Amino acid sequence: MNFFSPLKKLNKFIGIKELLLLCLVLCSAQASQLSAEAVSIDGIRFWQSPTKTRVVFDLSDHPIHSLMTLANPHRVVIDVKNGKVGLDLNKVNINSTLIKRIRSNISPDSGKLRLVLDLKRPAKPNSFTLNPIQNVGNRLVLDLVEVDEQKPRQTIVKRAADLKKNHIFVVIDAGHGGEDPGATGYRGTREKHVTLSIAKKVAASINKQPGMRAELSRTGDYYLSLRKRTEIARQKGADLFISIHADAFKSSKVRGSSVWVLSDKGANSEVGLWLEKRENDADLLGGVESVELDKYEADVAEVLLKIQTEHSVRLGNAIATNVIGELAKIMVVHNEKPRSASFIVLKNPAVPSILVETGFISNASDEKNLRSSKFQQKMANSITRGVHEYFSINTPVGVKMAALTLDNNSPTTHRVGRGDTLSGIANRYGVSLAQLRRTNNIKGDRLLVGKHLIIPI
Repeated sequence: MNFFSPLKKLNKFIGIKELLLLCLVLCSAQASQLSAEAVSIDGIRFWQSPTKTRVVFDLSDHPIHSLMTLANPHRVVIDVKNGKVGLDLNKVNINSTLIKRIRSNISPDSGKLRLVLDLKRPAKPNSFTLNPIQNVGNRLVLDLVEVDEQKPRQTIVKRAADLKKNHIFVVIDAGHGGEDPGATGYRGTREKHVTLSIAKKVAASINKQPGMRAELSRTGDYYLSLRKRTEIARQKGADLFISIHADAFKSSKVRGSSVWVLSDKGANSEVGLWLEKRENDADLLGGVESVELDKYEADVAEVLLKIQTEHSVRLGNAIATNVIGELAKIMVVHNEKPRSASFIVLKNPAVPSILVETGFISNASDEKNLRSSKFQQKMANSITRGVHEYFSINTPVGVKMAALTLDNNSPTTHRVGRGDTLSGIANRYGVSLAQLRRTNNIKGDRLLVGKHLIIPI
């Protein structure tokens, strides 16, 4: 149809000036639409977890998109309005066991960019967009959950009694992961890699102890929401949840470790959230094998939940204090007592939780230590000692704890603090004063604050 045909009919009702003005407006709008800058796909990243495959598209602007699936063969199709591909799809490293390839074309009818993901197996897709944050721009996220064509997938949560088997059961949480790298050090060290490495060493150290068992919240480089991390611990009936992180600060001079517990303010504000979920979370109080909140009236459930929360925070404080004491033997610590905050990963009334900041990745010395496998092992052993010390004194009924049996690749050290004396340090570690002097080649009684002493076996 001729563009000016409708305008000729309008000429019967309006004057030539008005007609020309209307034509100018329409032409201008059309030109504006044609000249609008396309949304460019500038990067594609893949993250594979035990439950899903995540694909992240880095975009030049916020996308308007639609999603559908096709079978025979299995495909996921994403249409992006006014989109374009700003990279060579043939050179994209597809780090996935589910996705075979990604291809694209521009629809001649709508002008939309069509992305086609060819799959090896059927999967259920879900997509959402993320706005720019920090140094990351607009993103389109696609989550793919594999579907068993023979039988529907069922999520089975084993009861805590089946998992613990008369052990102290600890969930070790490696902070960040996947598209969430956490803090980045001067040498490019990423927090998500450091935390996973230390978490694995802590879990391995704990699993060597008779009467103790540990599992990881994430076992690889993939994203887990903060709520999901605590949910894993709760569903598995953990006795303790330890979240491993690495600090960053605007000043590179700040260094050292710290251990955090939930603040009273955080615990109180979280009570309301958990009560809203009590109908769905029948096993909330005390973990999987605990009292069901929906058996009680709201006010009774609130009292029970507050008691459980206070108990978890109190236990977390005690364990955190022990861990700080052990960490102080190998590195600088900020406080002799636990610090409190409203971190989401600490907000689980059913499971006592602590958060260990292993050091400031923004500090050169701390970053160097955190990159060292030897230092990571020393830190893992220190955390294990702190946890073991608490549960060896406060052992639950049915659990048989044994003496600590760490496979140390490096000697235990003590950092001299203000007020420390040689005799006091010797008594603390159960060694003789002569042994301590001989091992460290100490002639007199003078000690330098900050010096690390080797503790003889």
